[in-house]
Amino acid sequence: MGKSFKLSPLETFIHIGITEVIVNTIWWGIGKWGDIEDANIKGWGFLVFSVIGLVAVLWYLGRKLDRKYLRQKENIEQIIEPIKPNAPIDLDGFSFSGERKPIQWFKNELQNAREVWCLWFSGGNALNNGLLESGKIKKIVLTSPNETDMINKLGSEAWGEKPNNMVENILRLTEICRNKIEVRWWEGLSSNVMVFFNPNDDDAKVLIDLKIHHLTDDQRPQIIIWKSRMPDMYKRLRVAYDYIWEKSDKTLIYNQPKLSN
Repeated sequence: MGKSFKLSPLETFIHIGITEVIVNTIWWGIGKWGDIEDANIKGWGFLVFSVIGLVAVLWYLGRKLDRKYLRQKENIEQIIEPIKPNAPIDLDGFSFSGERKPIQWFKNELQNAREVWCLWFSGGNALNNGLLESGKIKKIVLTSPNETDMINKLGSEAWGEKPNNMVENILRLTEICRNKIEVRWWEGLSSNVMVFFNPNDDDAKVLIDLKIHHLTDDQRPQIIIWKSRMPDMYKRLRVAYDYIWEKSDKTLIYNQPKLSN
């Protein structure tokens, strides 16, 4: 919000004082020049000129307030652009997009980050777009391919990825990351994708990719939360990620369970 356009009491007092001095000096000059001796005339003249001065001050202050208001209105209109339908909403510390950001945006974020932690379902998007080559991703949690029921549910057409393809991506990503990036398999339900950029630093932020039934990957809404602006929310999300990380399987042994087609 812009600053208030009210005048301070001191500023108002100074304006009134200066104006009263000027108009009464004028009346004093008229009295001296016109050699006015009548006390009543002098008194009424002083009162009339005081009222004229006060009206002049109020008119001037009103014009000044109008100018301040118009300037601030113009500044606000320049800063706050009208939100277009379906356009992303970017606020201080929070961002919302009605669909997944372009892959180039993610690559740019990886390039600028110092460290990245991920919670993915299968990592297929990362595999297909070369995101693992940045060297910035240090920790990845994937859905355990041994969780047959979970894979069958997540790997349905309603979620956009078949079970066998999902397992193939998980195993391939795990192998590629071996001795490079620490990977663990989560045996529970990962409701949404989370990616932490610089997770332990003051400039940390988290990208939340909302996995919603019957939406393709590119149609998923995304939220970004900055630690500096929403520390409590960021802390809760970090606690959730840390819990999943600690409880995830580190052995990475695939038991080849039977999957649905």
